[in-house]
Amino acid sequence: MTSWLRARPRLCHVLVATLSLILVSLAFHPVDWSPLAWIAFVPWMVWHAGAPRRGTLLACIVAYHLHFSYVLAWVGEIVWVAVFLIPFLGYPFLYLLAKGMDYGIHRAKFSPILVYPLLIPGCEWLRDHILNLSWSSVGYTQWRWLQGLQLASVGRVHLLSVVVLLANAALATLILVRTGRLARSAAVRALAVAGGALVATHVFGTLELSRPLEAGPSVVGVQVNVPQWDKTRGDVREHLGRAARLLQTEAKRVADADLLVYPETSWPRVLEGEREFDEILSYPLRGGSYLGQPLRDLLPRKLGATAIVGYSKAAPLPPDSTHSDDDEDGLLEWNIAAVVQGGRVVGEVAKRKLVPFGEFVPWPVGWPGRAWLIERIRSVGGYVPDMIRGGPRPLFSLREPHAGRRFGLSICYEIVDPTEFLASARLGADFLINISNDGWYRESAELDLVQVATQFRAVEVGRSIVRVSNTGISTLVDPRGRVLDLVEEGGKRKTVAGLLVGEVPIDRGTTPYVALGDWLGGGLLVTFFGLCLLRARLAKTP
Repeated sequence: MTSWLRARPRLCHVLVATLSLILVSLAFHPVDWSPLAWIAFVPWMVWHAGAPRRGTLLACIVAYHLHFSYVLAWVGEIVWVAVFLIPFLGYPFLYLLAKGMDYGIHRAKFSPILVYPLLIPGCEWLRDHILNLSWSSVGYTQWRWLQGLQLASVGRVHLLSVVVLLANAALATLILVRTGRLARSAAVRALAVAGGALVATHVFGTLELSRPLEAGPSVVGVQVNVPQWDKTRGDVREHLGRAARLLQTEAKRVADADLLVYPETSWPRVLEGEREFDEILSYPLRGGSYLGQPLRDLLPRKLGATAIVGYSKAAPLPPDSTHSDDDEDGLLEWNIAAVVQGGRVVGEVAKRKLVPFGEFVPWPVGWPGRAWLIERIRSVGGYVPDMIRGGPRPLFSLREPHAGRRFGLSICYEIVDPTEFLASARLGADFLINISNDGWYRESAELDLVQVATQFRAVEVGRSIVRVSNTGISTLVDPRGRVLDLVEEGGKRKTVAGLLVGEVPIDRGTTPYVALGDWLGGGLLVTFFGLCLLRARLAKTP
């Protein structure tokens, strides 16, 4: 059997790479065996270091496609075929990775401790930077390791990926030394580098976690838990009746809160010129003992308190508009997070990173097949998404007793990309709020992956994040990535109703990531290919 496999090097490449990526996959949700990430790449590194170069690209493609399909399996809650199509977007980055690994190991004769920890996180960064497909970065598997999580304040999740890959490369180097394929000195160097990285990470993380935080405003978030299929077909006033019941269960804490947060699209749509927000507040709730109560009763009554409400907003389509109006309703539509103080909207932001198929049709106007795609979306979802992207976002201020505290707003899908959070932190936000509706994905791993992303976003910018989602996971995360509160019922965090109640910690410092930006991934790739050029030039020198 062994000789049969060795006679088929490409097949062996594929099998070993697939084994490594299966182990990596199991470190992600829903299995979430995070320790596996520390050894997952070892089989591939050992094999690749002694294998023929043929077949590396094919191995990367097959293993990556299976891995990314696993991580994105939750997309199948809406469109199963997308689970297998989305990974194709990553193929150009796999080509760069495969060619770089082959050159670094087989041509330049670099140590594994130099090649893999530079190239794999570097290509992760490049893919995330261009496509915003950040779901499968290796560092996300270590969300429980709070000391390691602090590295995100310097170089996002990718710096933690480097540390994990260093540990893998050190173990692989030990095996290669034991089998006689590398000199003993290589093991000493690898252990020194990986061990030093782990010690430095632990010390840095411990110091960061010990830094004090200031007390901030009190917050209540309302996880209403309206199933998506009820949400798209029911009456919003009936759904808000659930919110009224939740608020009544914690009436005293709600009354004392400085901030009350509702999920994305949880309030009735505002139609400019016909149905303004002030008019909506007089609408009666529907259902149960709350029948007839005005929606106004769902806003804070405490003087100076602030509410964040999510709704869609529409305006008549101007005659000279170039908008395609895919749903043919004659309206421009936005997904809004609004700031309400004293019963009036004092500011709002529109979602900028729209969800393909859910909020817009991801096919250019005029391209063949667009009409067919629109009809398929309508048949599956019952509507045609036609949202408009929002513009630049200001910060918003609380009133007394926390006047001067400013916060930034984001909506749903924007939590998986640091762009909006970085912009708000640079403007001087004291904390951040994200409202969402993940009901489309039921109880899938998407909700867990977003929770992990929330912790990393908080550490990256050094700001607390209040995240309130319709069906969960609603959470309050402090600037060090610690989860301070979750909506939970009987140990269950998804598709349950409840209130998120807590106090928002404040950190006025500036993280290296906020100050320097997204520098790490590009630096890793420049370093690696710079070393390759230097090695090639030295090889040509007589």
